[in-house]
Amino acid sequence: MPAGGVYKYDNDSPVTIDKPILPSRRQRPCNTNHRLLHLRWTEREQGNGANIYDMQAFTITTTSPEETHALGVSLGRAAFPGAVICLSGALGAGKTVLAQGIAEGLGVTESVTSPTFVYVHVHAGSLKFYHVDLYQVSGYGQLDTLGLDEVFAAGGVVAIEWPDRMGRFLPTARLDVAFGYHGEDRVVTLTPTDADHSALLERLRGG
Repeated sequence: MPAGGVYKYDNDSPVTIDKPILPSRRQRPCNTNHRLLHLRWTEREQGNGANIYDMQAFTITTTSPEETHALGVSLGRAAFPGAVICLSGALGAGKTVLAQGIAEGLGVTESVTSPTFVYVHVHAGSLKFYHVDLYQVSGYGQLDTLGLDEVFAAGGVVAIEWPDRMGRFLPTARLDVAFGYHGEDRVVTLTPTDADHSALLERLRGG
């Protein structure tokens, strides 16, 4: 059996993964504090009869900042040149913690902090990591001064906090990551908008 073992998800179909990403409390080995809860995908038929997995909602519940960070590490390792990861949620939900994990997964060694008053921080790793925080952006006119078109075209990995500030200028190809709450836990829902980011989730799932 691979290190990750075989886990069952919402449809009770066993799936083998190389590295467990947050296993549930019932399944949790004694040497990890992570748990993998809800992994959902739908299977559909292509015109040629081939079955493919159409990733619709990949939802993970994290119970601590450490678990949120670990999810980010897995995202960073699965990311590709040009990936855009949009982080949405309330203040304190864990967006920056996840971004720090993404940076670690990309091999960034320097400290990653919220770039609220700088808007864009660039970090060197296996791919350049662009950490964008638009919380203080007041309008579309200010977006024009940030050089985001160049950031998206640079071939690195971009994580955007408060992506709603971009409105219609938000890239159409992206991974939307939405933070919600279940009691004290964080419910993190990841939704791709194109094939490349859907493939990123496939790598995250271990498929």
